Amino acid sequence: MAEKRRPSDLAGRAMTWLTGGTLALNLLLVAGLLALLMWNGAGAFWPRPIVALTLADATTVLGEVHDREEIPRDDPQAAPTSRLKLKVGNRDLGGAEFRWIDESRIVSRAYPPDAVVLERLEWGNFYGFVAETRADGSLVVATAGGVRKDVPKTAIVRAVRPNTLGLAGKLAVYASRLR
Repeated sequence: MAEKRRPSDLAGRAMTWLTGGTLALNLLLVAGLLALLMWNGAGAFWPRPIVALTLADATTVLGEVHDREEIPRDDPQAAPTSRLKLKVGNRDLGGAEFRWIDESRIVSRAYPPDAVVLERLEWGNFYGFVAETRADGSLVVATAGGVRKDVPKTAIVRAVRPNTLGLAGKLAVYASRLR
């Protein structure tokens, strides 16, 4: 015996497929949004290289490059110039966490392998070099300008030398920052 189809059956099946299709589309959109958040958010935890900039006035500035932008010009005929936003840290020594530096003032760039980032409990990151390690675990560190500072072991969350890390080391630092 042949099965009879009711007119309400066709509309019900169509709505079932439509509901399933919209659910699949929504799941795809949510997965895409999560992937976008992970891609853009991962940069906050990934260790950046430390650059040492020597400026025209013979000063050396050490830090992480966070941004580069074109400097607004009054004269549209003038050559475009740009500046770097450098995270210099060391708030307890210099005050400002970030510093804008015109690229025209930069004489040379270097990525010193012995440069260290100390993530501290107070005063934010310290960018510099380890001058001495004491028996109790505290460090004597120096800035690029030569200013020395004692940092007790209890104040250090993490010490990283990002210029010497390979992919595995950077992944380990990334994973430890997520905890």
